[in-house]
Amino acid sequence: MSRLQPDADYPSERRPETAAAEGRDHAQVQSRMSSAPTALFDRRLLRGLVPILGGGLLVTLFFLVFGTETDTITSAGTDSFSRSAIGHHALITFLEETGTRVLVSRQASASKALDDVPLLILEPPQAGSFERFQLVLQTTHRQDRPVVVVLPKWQGEAQERRPEWIAETTLLPKRGAARVLAAVFEALDRAVPSLSPAANPEGNEDSGADDEPDRGPMLSALLHRPAEVTDWRSLNNRSLPVDAIAPSLPRPQLAAEGVLEAIVTSAQGTLAGWIPDTRILVITDPDLLNTAGLARGDNALLAHALLVDSFDARAFVVDEVLHGFGVSASFARALLRFPFVCLSLHALLIAVLLLWRAIGRFGNPLPSRSRLARGKATLIDNTASLIAMGERGSVSLRRYLEAMLRRAVRQAQLQTTGSIQEQAEALSRLASARGTRDDICKLADRATASGADRRAILPLARDIHTWFEEMFHGAHRASRRR
Repeated sequence: MSRLQPDADYPSERRPETAAAEGRDHAQVQSRMSSAPTALFDRRLLRGLVPILGGGLLVTLFFLVFGTETDTITSAGTDSFSRSAIGHHALITFLEETGTRVLVSRQASASKALDDVPLLILEPPQAGSFERFQLVLQTTHRQDRPVVVVLPKWQGEAQERRPEWIAETTLLPKRGAARVLAAVFEALDRAVPSLSPAANPEGNEDSGADDEPDRGPMLSALLHRPAEVTDWRSLNNRSLPVDAIAPSLPRPQLAAEGVLEAIVTSAQGTLAGWIPDTRILVITDPDLLNTAGLARGDNALLAHALLVDSFDARAFVVDEVLHGFGVSASFARALLRFPFVCLSLHALLIAVLLLWRAIGRFGNPLPSRSRLARGKATLIDNTASLIAMGERGSVSLRRYLEAMLRRAVRQAQLQTTGSIQEQAEALSRLASARGTRDDICKLADRATASGADRRAILPLARDIHTWFEEMFHGAHRASRRR
């Protein structure tokens, strides 16, 4: 038998060092790609984040729909934030507890008033310009909206340790409250009622410098402060039951007769009345409504009758811009106030989470994961997968056996072209002389047997390949190929 020659159609093997290097590079790329985050949040983290963020969003939406602005403002003045004796926070609480909603407005108060939602202006400042106050009155009068104006009377000084409490109160000059009443008439282009100073039973009791010397005595005549009133009566069409719920006011502040269309009045003056031909109600004495006076006698009942029953009001808008608590219509500022601050915090939390998860993704881009890797290995793997899916493994094994037998016969230069069994027997005699460990006849019988186990197909193909290597390259090379 002639010396065996290398098979020309058998592909040459790659060098071991080249294959090892390529394997290491491929492994590194695959490792980097497998370790790279494929999603911004993994499932375990999402299971914890979704309930938290979802719950936070529901709470935020709840406060946006049902919440109200509740900025913490400390005051001891004559505003609706003040809980002091001269403040009006008790009035706000009283109205809400009796079923009337109250909106404390810090911007655009006039635009919020409606036919059954009067604007309540509590003791506007009696010093300085009345321009803003008059602009509010002009706007509501032009839109025919109801307004309640409560004239000022007291000024308090806050305690140092408890700024929400007053250390002492000072009775304001009567002329200051009269200037506010006169400003109401002037805002409506009405003439201020002209009263003779002789009509002022207390005389000119205001002291200090007079910044309006020409009309100072006339202004003082607009209001009276009698020592006591006992003959309260109602003159309005709705006939308030003042006989049963007469106000309790020590030294009340009353408008002079003829200044207002009286609702609650007495021989000494009017406590509550309308500006003629308008929907503006003036309450001359704040002691009927403030914290100290609301709890006195039947003042709370009368206050409810004047404010709610007179207008059939379902809600009130309380202006706090005139007291210096106005806020600008700024979107950025609104996001920092409750309830919008809940939305801001929710968005900030989401931004922090996104930054935390995204910060590890900076740097050079990783190679994109291709759907199919390059090379023969991928082609072989896909072919094997298709064969396995089609359950044609036994047919492929038989064809592989035929191909290996033909190749072995050709390489051994045997003169046989018979069946698989004949070729196997001829090769078996040659293989036994060369000392191969497996018998090709037995391998051929197993490969051609019908109903071969699928799990045995791959090991059997490997055994056929090993037999071929031992047959033509020696046992040492076959063991290395294993």
